[in-house]
Amino acid sequence: MSLQRIKPTKVHVSCLLLAIVPVWFLINQASAAVDKTAKIDPGKSVVKIEVIQQPPSYYPIWHSGRTRQQVGSGVIIKDQRILTNAHIINHGRFIQVSKHNDPTKYEATIEYNGYESDLAVLKVADSEFFKNTKPLSLGSMPRMRDKVVVFGFPTGGYKLSATEGDITRIEMQSYQHSERFLLSAQTDAAINPGNSGGPVVKNGKIVGVTFQTARHLENTGYIIPAPVIQQFFNDIADANYHGVPYLDVTGQKMENRQLRAHAKMKPPQTGALINQVTYGGSAWNILQPGDVLLKIDGVAIANDASIEYFDKERLNLTYLVTQRQIGDSVAVEILRAGRPLTIEIPLKGRQDLVPVTDKGTLPTYYIIGGLVFTKLTKGFLRSWGEDWKNKAPVLLLNHYLYGQITEERQEVVILADVLDDDLNIGYAFVNDVIESLNGKKLAHLKEMVEMVEATKSGNLIFKTAKHKSIILDAQRAHKNSPAILKKYGINQNRSEDLL
Repeated sequence: MSLQRIKPTKVHVSCLLLAIVPVWFLINQASAAVDKTAKIDPGKSVVKIEVIQQPPSYYPIWHSGRTRQQVGSGVIIKDQRILTNAHIINHGRFIQVSKHNDPTKYEATIEYNGYESDLAVLKVADSEFFKNTKPLSLGSMPRMRDKVVVFGFPTGGYKLSATEGDITRIEMQSYQHSERFLLSAQTDAAINPGNSGGPVVKNGKIVGVTFQTARHLENTGYIIPAPVIQQFFNDIADANYHGVPYLDVTGQKMENRQLRAHAKMKPPQTGALINQVTYGGSAWNILQPGDVLLKIDGVAIANDASIEYFDKERLNLTYLVTQRQIGDSVAVEILRAGRPLTIEIPLKGRQDLVPVTDKGTLPTYYIIGGLVFTKLTKGFLRSWGEDWKNKAPVLLLNHYLYGQITEERQEVVILADVLDDDLNIGYAFVNDVIESLNGKKLAHLKEMVEMVEATKSGNLIFKTAKHKSIILDAQRAHKNSPAILKKYGINQNRSEDLL
């Protein structure tokens, strides 16, 4: 099953004049029933969000991309702020918000972009916008079979919509925007393009925010539930967004009796086996491959890597960590070579070899001798179009799917483009990975830039993953680079983050 974010679009709808009266009568009756369930006046709390986005361009990488319009929904919260989805406002250049049955649009700005949990907070400078509005407060985690109401401005019209449904599933889910494994709730309430960022309400409080649907399935939508929203609110309480913590280990279930015996587990011990610890992550130099994770903060881990939570519901153990804050510590009970240990682990954010979200920033690049270098990101891979997982180069996809950060490699440096010139004839090894420079393995792009800038004579010798050699005369490369940039109309030889 593949998941997709709700793509906000506009559709013009016309109707016969004779149908207007009975249709509006039915809508008003349905709205009254829904409002009774939600116990709010949605027109005072739910807003429409229109965004002009300008996502980055990767060809050419030094140019900004084309603009496009996104339309989504949001909800007014305390302190005259608006809660919505991060994917709605990401790369937003101009944002406007409007209220139900109010033709006036007000400019909004991004205060916090919580890209990992796909949540964002907007603010509106003009206090006039908040007249006759009512902020909603955050409720608690909805339970299975709870009735909820989804509000928003979906495709099919311009006015506020309300649909009612049940919570049909609660589990950890991959968030498409960030590929983070976080708590999610499934609902059979109708969720359509344009609903993104709209509130899911129960008893007058926000119990979730809509954010994605399951492709090819009917009546299946997903919401970011209250605990994830609360983690985001707690995070930004110090006026900074830090992210979601992870242990950053990979492992497996211990359902096989022989596997448990090999790990020297004895009944009633249960847990999950750790196979790999990510370099630089929370558990680096603390946990080891072969350790068995028995408990986190006193909560027992079953052999299927689940924990008991929410009135005997079972969730993946990752939940216990992702609900904390970066900088917190968790107490972890492990079994190491048959010996039980309790260890405190300070929590950090997840370490990705290939970043899965650009955090609203522009791509990194560096140009020398007409060779354009960048670091591999999911955004770069997506430049191959909707079917990028099948069309992007296998070498790059392997790093994205299976690559792990190590001390020697913390980014994947690639040759993204070649600005043809006499200096680089024969070096059109585009999309190859740069393994080393002058015999030294490259940890990241910044290290490569520092080495190139420090080398004023002799050769710059690049070695690639496909066993190609790129050799530039360092003196000529530095001398000729300004002329190459001018010839191709490029203002500077590197992105702002490398200046």
